[in-house]
Amino acid sequence: MLETQRLVIRAIKQDEIPRLYELNYSPFVKAFNAFEPLTLEEFKEKNKAANPENYYLILKEDNQLIGEISVRPDYVRYQVNAIAVSYWLGEAFTHQGYMTEALKQMIQDLFENKGYEIITARVFSENLASLNLLTRLGFQQEAYLKRAVKNTEGRIFDDIFFVLFKEDWEKTIH
Repeated sequence: MLETQRLVIRAIKQDEIPRLYELNYSPFVKAFNAFEPLTLEEFKEKNKAANPENYYLILKEDNQLIGEISVRPDYVRYQVNAIAVSYWLGEAFTHQGYMTEALKQMIQDLFENKGYEIITARVFSENLASLNLLTRLGFQQEAYLKRAVKNTEGRIFDDIFFVLFKEDWEKTIH
């Protein structure tokens, strides 16, 4: 579990799964993600056991689930100490600094406590808010893949790869 000024970042609780489903499959979140389409029952079954790769953003003020950060192996790199992050936030909670706050804490934890040297992220080219967020946090664009990902609505997006090296983060500790 991690904490920021306004958030607790932790594993999901079973009674939060319907809320997670509602946010996860909202048109806003689905627009820039390629989640597999599931019914609520399938989603509940899939999320029965807590996944240690998924962290959920919970508002301290009212204990409300507002988003997610996932941490997974970086399969693009080989035999280097790298991890990939992905994230989303419910529409009502955007442009309020929540994801900036959460990612700063997660990045610090991944570098300082988990020992990673490289953090990567991928963003659809049309997701301007996410592109700006990564840039503000010190990530650098590394690659641009044209026609790389099809979302559940059948839209095909270009995908941009970003990277943040531990030494660069340490120079600009946020």
